Amino acid sequence: MRLTGVRTGRHARHGTSPPYVGARFPKDEDGNRRNVADDEDAARYRTATEDLFEQLDWCIGYLNGIRKSEITKVLAKNRSYIRSEILNQPEEPVPSQATSE
Repeated sequence: MRLTGVRTGRHARHGTSPPYVGARFPKDEDGNRRNVADDEDAARYRTATEDLFEQLDWCIGYLNGIRKSEITKVLAKNRSYIRSEILNQPEEPVPSQATSE
């Protein structure tokens, strides 16, 4: 009968962890363990956010090109708010700000 959750063998005798335990939770520069899955999730969300801004910029540019300036202004204002207030990133010019209308 084998007990689960009970450490046996050389790792239990020496007070060390088996090699697979630290693989998912490597130590950072401060010696604290961090979850690799959280880093991967953050990278995925960052990529999705960048894609969102690219698509929104395209839409703003397109709508500006077909002279839908009222919609363009609202979208540009929303984009600016999301970027500065929610993501805490500096504002960037959007296609509608680059053209004079």
